Amino acid sequence: MLWLLVVWCPAVVAGWEVFRGEYGRSLGDHWQFGYDMGSRYGELIRLRFAAMPSGGQPIFEEAFYEARYPSYVAELRGIAAGSGLSYEEVVRLNTEVETKRSCSDYTAPPAVGHNEDNRASEKNRTFLAEVTIDGAFFAGYTYAGELPTAGFGWNAYVAFTTDWVCPKVLLETGVGRIFVARDMLTARSLDEALAKARTPHVAGHNYQIFNGTHFYVGEVARNVSVFKRVTEPIFKANEYDFLHWIPQIIGESTVHRTARAYAQLKTPRDASGVLDVLFDDRDVDNSGRLGIYCPHCTLCTVLFDKMTVSIFVDKHLVYAREDWSKSSSSSSSSQYHAPSSSVVQTASTASTVSTVSPPPPKKKNAANALRCLLPAAGTAPCSSK
Repeated sequence: MLWLLVVWCPAVVAGWEVFRGEYGRSLGDHWQFGYDMGSRYGELIRLRFAAMPSGGQPIFEEAFYEARYPSYVAELRGIAAGSGLSYEEVVRLNTEVETKRSCSDYTAPPAVGHNEDNRASEKNRTFLAEVTIDGAFFAGYTYAGELPTAGFGWNAYVAFTTDWVCPKVLLETGVGRIFVARDMLTARSLDEALAKARTPHVAGHNYQIFNGTHFYVGEVARNVSVFKRVTEPIFKANEYDFLHWIPQIIGESTVHRTARAYAQLKTPRDASGVLDVLFDDRDVDNSGRLGIYCPHCTLCTVLFDKMTVSIFVDKHLVYAREDWSKSSSSSSSSQYHAPSSSVVQTASTASTVSTVSPPPPKKKNAANALRCLLPAAGTAPCSSK
């Protein structure tokens, strides 16, 4: 019961911020949302872009995304305008997720836990976006310069977490993971979220999707997907299990974490047990990574238990909400527990605050393709982390 007691005990931890904003329903509102994030986190965005590896091949067709996701493209343009990066540079940031990131998830209904793992340089370059737009609320873990979310999120109807996986063959006519996840934040039911997750991907993703009562774990590889309703505990790292026949790259860390979770640690039966596993740093694998929890690369841990959600940084609670389906604007003080102002800094914005106007939309042009990060042709599309 130790970790259940910890869930509601605030601790002072630096480097966590909540961005809040309320916007309307137009493309200009989506641009403004992006602009507000870009201007607020411009320095972090520029640092993240400067740290990106060079090289790549074209996989982002602007006309395709403009036609399918005009609101999200408007958000990208807003991020660019607010941050000082070019639109092409922001696109690269939002497609780099196709090539890396590693995480761990444990679903033990009614609990779901997720470790968000990435490069150590990404620490303190993320935030939680709590936004009302198009008349609906969502929250999404966000890397500065990217759309919500590359990690986890929720709205009034559904919550989900994601894991990076690495198929060896790409589907260039598919949709980038970040766009799929951004679209899932608009789902109005569990079934709709599942349908959006099944969108053909450029690469693939693992998903944990749930509404507090029903829990699904699924895998997508290009235009193939399998989702299973789960009632018993299941651990997921960066590997296709259901789609094991898909050619993929499986890193040593993934093999180690999975073996550790199933063979060496107690199977969790509740939220406390899930947190015990995700906080495990007592074992060192051959690559030097510490257990399932990695002090230098686990950016945060999120724990859902029925309708509660708690977020930890460095194993300290930084955010907790008793009912994740309620927006921040509708929550009473008993529903949202912010540990302290020194822990959770809030960037509140509203579409009526800024006087910056979005530029006129570009004319759609099928020939206007942008280049974004993928390895050169003939090489593996993902790192083997």
